[in-house]
Order: sequence, then C-alpha cells, then structure tokens
Amino acid sequence: ATGAVQWTNVYPQGDYIYRLALDSVGNVIAIGPDYSNYYANWVTMRVAPSGALQWSATFDALTANNEVPAFVTLDPLDNVYVTGVGGPEVVAANGSRYMRMVTVKYSAGGAPVWTIGSIEGGSGNVVRVSGDGSTLFVQGYGGMYTARYRQTNLAGDVPPPPAPTPPP
Repeated sequence: ATGAVQWTNVYPQGDYIYRLALDSVGNVIAIGPDYSNYYANWVTMRVAPSGALQWSATFDALTANNEVPAFVTLDPLDNVYVTGVGGPEVVAANGSRYMRMVTVKYSAGGAPVWTIGSIEGGSGNVVRVSGDGSTLFVQGYGGMYTARYRQTNLAGDVPPPPAPTPPP
C-alpha cells in the first residue's frame, strides 16, 4: 500500500504542533505553542478534513511568561479540553511566582467555556473525559497530581426533582 498526499498547509497560528485529536466528523484539533511574541501562548485550532482552518483560539492568561499546552481530548459533543501549564500565576508568601497546571474547555465552535487552574508549579500532562461527558480527569506532574471534576449543566443533565412538600 502507498499513501497519496491529500493536501498540505502551513497555518500562521503557532510554531509547531504538540498533539492532535479527531472529532466525530474527522476534523483535526491541533495544539501547540506560539512564540511570536517572545513568550509562548498556547494555540488550539480546528482544521477540516479538506485542510481549511475552521477556528483558532489562543490562551494567554499571563503576560511575560509561557503558557504551553500538553494534551488535548474531546467529549461526545466534540467540546475540546486542553491541559498544560500557564497562568494565572501563583504568588507564594515569600514572593516566589509559580506557573500552574491549567485545563481549558472550548466549545465545539472554539469558544472558551471555562478554565481550571490546579496545582501550582505543576503542568497538566493528560486530560480524559468520561464516555457520557460528565466527568473530567486531569493528570499532571508536580506531585503526581490527579484531579476528577464533575461537570454540571451539560446538555443531557436532568435537574433534580423538587423537594416533597410537607402535608398541611
């Protein structure tokens, strides 16, 4: 078997790609750093199977320091989760400044949904989402940190039943 090049492209976003993931329709989600402003900011982008850039998002929560992505995954609704190291920084009592493990959720359309800053001085290595999209697991280094987050207000969430009314 041989392979035939379908397309090639160089995108202006970012300097190189660290990781890739595929969504449910074959779009490529790519993450990597962008050093165009001296310090790295992390870039997440979605590219169609045709090679067309669909969206790009930059995470830069801390000026004059590096935000670098490490891992990307998707949930069943094609929302994107990226973990790595970034800001906002943590300032210790002695004045030392530390980056922290950060995880960002983007909608399938590329809009930031939320950001979680976790262990100070650490970096996210892996992020995984449960099959139903309700639970997020993030693992990082800097104390072998592992976190489990329960997401709420998801599309399939059912509100709890109302409390029973006491009889009169």
